[in-house]
Amino acid sequence: MIAVALVARAPGWLPRARVVLPRFALATVCAAIASTPVYLPYYRVARLQHMVRPLDAVKDFSATLRGYAASAGRIHMAAWSWRFFTGPIDSFFPGVIVILLAAAAVWWAFRGGDRLFRARVVMLLAIAITGVVLSLGTATPIYGWLYYAFPPMRGLRAAARFGNLFLLAAAALAGLGLAALRDRRSATDHTGPSATDHTDTHGHESRQSATDDTDAHGNEFRKSAADHTNAHGIKAVIRVFRVRPWLLGPWRPWLIGPWRPWPIGPWRPWPALAVAAVVVVNLEALRAPFVYRPFTGVPAIYKLLAKEPGPVVLAEQPFFPRWAVAANAPYVLAATAHWRPLMNGYSGYTPESYQHYADAFWYFPEDFAVQAMKDAGVTHVMVHPQRFERDARKVLEKVEARRDMELLAIGPNGMRLYRLKR
Repeated sequence: MIAVALVARAPGWLPRARVVLPRFALATVCAAIASTPVYLPYYRVARLQHMVRPLDAVKDFSATLRGYAASAGRIHMAAWSWRFFTGPIDSFFPGVIVILLAAAAVWWAFRGGDRLFRARVVMLLAIAITGVVLSLGTATPIYGWLYYAFPPMRGLRAAARFGNLFLLAAAALAGLGLAALRDRRSATDHTGPSATDHTDTHGHESRQSATDDTDAHGNEFRKSAADHTNAHGIKAVIRVFRVRPWLLGPWRPWLIGPWRPWPIGPWRPWPALAVAAVVVVNLEALRAPFVYRPFTGVPAIYKLLAKEPGPVVLAEQPFFPRWAVAANAPYVLAATAHWRPLMNGYSGYTPESYQHYADAFWYFPEDFAVQAMKDAGVTHVMVHPQRFERDARKVLEKVEARRDMELLAIGPNGMRLYRLKR
């Protein structure tokens, strides 16, 4: 994103390259130093575990053009988006309001906006287009080129996440569009006499300062900056919603400080419209109510492992292969009850060593699987019969027939903790 922004804004910073480039270099060094603690573990894993995502894996986690018409929001899903929705990884529709406001920003940028406004819009458009193209993954040759030219790309699996750049740019463009509409409206409201110049009925022209007021006796005074700052926000609300000061009652001095009569004037809709836009945008993205899986706690049987003397290395069964590694999540959560080494794991990256163990452990309680567990240093085994489904009874019969499996405890849902004897 930074590279795209630099290219898009080049006409603005190239004339000042002598000032901009040293500052950019300093920022790059600071960012590199700050990110080093996060980068080093990934570097070690990439070097020792060969953590490189093949392009074939990227293809399975790429977005599609249909995904940019898909939204998980309840309103859009119920109305029309269900035709395009295939999963949460491929849904990037930003919303109707965002699209309309972003289009207004683009229209104003090329029809009358100033140079800075146009430069910002062009930059955001470039970021949005880049995000869309990269999110498509191997559907375009661009991702393949970057994959070999930019080494960090080889550690990414979900190319669809680049679609977040599109959403980021769309949101920023929508904000610029709303600001442009407000400024244009304000300009049309002041096409008459100047906001600060006034002419009385006798033809005498006077200019009133934005911070100067005149009382009933003609004495001019200036409000203090502190009073103006403290009361500015609440006074703005009063102006928008036409609240009369006397309605504030005894809290008026505390809320707005010293008060002097001033005309409320005509209602200006833009603050209210801005709030309404935020509300409608969130309604479009609404996914409530959320459905959560109830958490009943970690079974107490796991606490026995924390009390076991000597070293403990636990293997949970069934031991799932790499393609089903997400099924290990309950095992990882339960490990917080004992904090002993666990052979099972769950991560966005599965090392080759895990698959090596899974190739044998998956066939538990066969002899070669149990022997592979012993060779790996496993000392305890937690068996979950219900997760073996229709093979549960057969697995328990084989385990109970083994002499090298010592039953320590039985937990909820029939789960069993065994000590693996050598």
